[in-house]
Amino acid sequence: GNSGDVIWATEVGGAANGRVWKVLYRSRSVRGSAIAVSGWIAVPYGTRPAGGFPVMSFAHGTTGMADQCAPTRNSSPRETIALLDRFLERGFVVGATDYEGLGTPGQHLYLVGPSEARSVLDAARAARNFGGGSSDVVLFGHSQGGHAVIIANEVANTYAPELNLVGTVS
Repeated sequence: GNSGDVIWATEVGGAANGRVWKVLYRSRSVRGSAIAVSGWIAVPYGTRPAGGFPVMSFAHGTTGMADQCAPTRNSSPRETIALLDRFLERGFVVGATDYEGLGTPGQHLYLVGPSEARSVLDAARAARNFGGGSSDVVLFGHSQGGHAVIIANEVANTYAPELNLVGTVS
């Protein structure tokens, strides 16, 4: 498959204004190998607009280094994804990454920009593909996630040129 392809998904709920799935999606490691990354995809209720929903790729703050620290393992979507219900209410499909090696095999590469950026951009691709999103993408993160979206903003044109990055909030 391709980076951003969803490998599996299971609906978990956890949002007032849409449906949420825990997912495993394809990405690329910092060394360029194909890997699986865990995360969430939230899709708003309602009819998909022509051209698709705008996409929000959310990057969480520091949670720890061990697999059990991954948000999809120890938290709920609403606890982790800031403003989730508001984004869904405004018609965004939301992808949220756990990052490379956090909750999945391999080492979590804390604050390694290229690794985080790929996880964030591939979460956007996964949300777009799975949730009926458009190519318009906003990156949003805080703490570790703020670092991740800044680097993702810098590499988006070369790593994910099909995405139309319309904003980055760090």
